[in-house]
Amino acid sequence: MSNANANKSENYHRISEDDLLRYIENRMTEAEKHALELELQENAFLSDAVDGLQETTAAHTKTNIEELNRYLSKQLQHKRKRSGKKIKHLGLIVLAVVILLLLVLGSYAVLHHLKF
Repeated sequence: MSNANANKSENYHRISEDDLLRYIENRMTEAEKHALELELQENAFLSDAVDGLQETTAAHTKTNIEELNRYLSKQLQHKRKRSGKKIKHLGLIVLAVVILLLLVLGSYAVLHHLKF
């Protein structure tokens, strides 16, 4: 392998996925951006990868937003349905709580009365 090819290969391995994402999201410094753009001009494979990543990222973003909106809509519908439900046998539950309280108070009164 020639020296020029070895240098290109070495540069390619130094460019990480994070670097590519930062480039696409425009979060690189001007110097970093310039260095990467020079590499993109020399490396057609890397240039194609960046182009594909830009298209994929935009498509995934739109798809993810649509998916989140559908999910949130379903959750809100489910919550609305659930909030409208009435508690079954509410009268029996209240009666059981009242009886339980009376038993506790009665037990306390009996135990308290026996101590004297």
